[in-house]
Amino acid sequence: LRLSTLLSEVKMRSECKFLRFWSIGEIYDTSIPLDIALKERSLIAWAFDGELLNEDYGGPLRAFIPYLWGYKSAKSIVKIDLMGHYIPGFWEMRGYTDSAEIEAGVCRDINDGGELKHIPDGEVLEFV
Repeated sequence: LRLSTLLSEVKMRSECKFLRFWSIGEIYDTSIPLDIALKERSLIAWAFDGELLNEDYGGPLRAFIPYLWGYKSAKSIVKIDLMGHYIPGFWEMRGYTDSAEIEAGVCRDINDGGELKHIPDGEVLEFV
């Protein structure tokens, strides 16, 4: 489900500028700008290939935000706050950048044996 579709259904207030995702237990959270949430490929998912997402893959609901680094694609979402200001989340409070902007360059893919891969500027175009 596109986040833009979900947001159009909730009668969001005009002062909303950020979304804050909360995971199970409300220990993990992260915030993203509204303009990123409204982009075409920003999604909320509950299934993949016809199978419901289990906890290992971020079920029951997870965000997929390909325009930002993975820590902004919150797993196991139980609540979404619509906010007028930014609040740093779990990983941001531990030193990760607030913006999570993907910049062009080389990145070591730990999920692919440590292979070095080129990351294009702006969004993740391929994923497993």
